[in-house]
Amino acid sequence: MERLFTLLFTANTASAFISITVQNSTLENGETVMGIDCDVDVNGTQIASVISIQLKKSSKNIASIADGKGIVWQDRELESRSGVSVNASISNASSAYLHLNMLSSAIRYPEDTGNYQCSLSAFGAQNDLITSESRIISANLTGFKKQSAHDVSSLGTSLRLPAVGCLVLTVLLQTF
Repeated sequence: MERLFTLLFTANTASAFISITVQNSTLENGETVMGIDCDVDVNGTQIASVISIQLKKSSKNIASIADGKGIVWQDRELESRSGVSVNASISNASSAYLHLNMLSSAIRYPEDTGNYQCSLSAFGAQNDLITSESRIISANLTGFKKQSAHDVSSLGTSLRLPAVGCLVLTVLLQTF
């Protein structure tokens, strides 16, 4: 006689566990840093440990931090740009974060426009799996000339935006 066993795996899905914010939405002449921040918001929930935080742009993975792996870049082109960095920590579940920082001189138009979103995987107090995605932030860049990666890389670190160049980041909130 054969016995069939079924393992039921459930995951809690919520939208309140990870948030996305944009810091310094106006950039001029490489003097300011634009930050896209993914922050864990426990909001009274018992999160025991964070497994990973992922930042995506238009469904393409940019960078993540994962337990046992540290910070991992998936977007190699963005990683190679001077003036772009990621800081992240998941050692304390209640204050876990992933922050992408970009100097205005590192921004490429139109490549850096798009929809940004954060996702979280964590274990709850009952050892249950928690997954969460932030709202989507749509970034529209204006005041930049269209450039190819070749144009920018040939300029090296001497790339400067014109004095009238600025970044206007429009944040559109979408709920699902």
